[in-house]
Amino acid sequence: ETNGEIMKRIGIVGAGRFGTALAESLARAGTEVLLLDRNLQKSLKLEEDIKSRYPETKISRIILDLFEKIGAKTN
Repeated sequence: ETNGEIMKRIGIVGAGRFGTALAESLARAGTEVLLLDRNLQKSLKLEEDIKSRYPETKISRIILDLFEKIGAKTN
């Protein structure tokens, strides 16, 4: 809570099925979405889809590959 107002910004890690469903639900509720994903194209597509249905939704993106940062190998 900030200055008597409840914060309406929520971060989501991943733009897969669960992250997409969650982002859409939050956008429908009027929540600002912060999307953290390692795939820029996937993040842009999700943002475009949400904005087409909920144009007033604020969406921010952070593109970060945590596996790359720690030197882990992915499949």
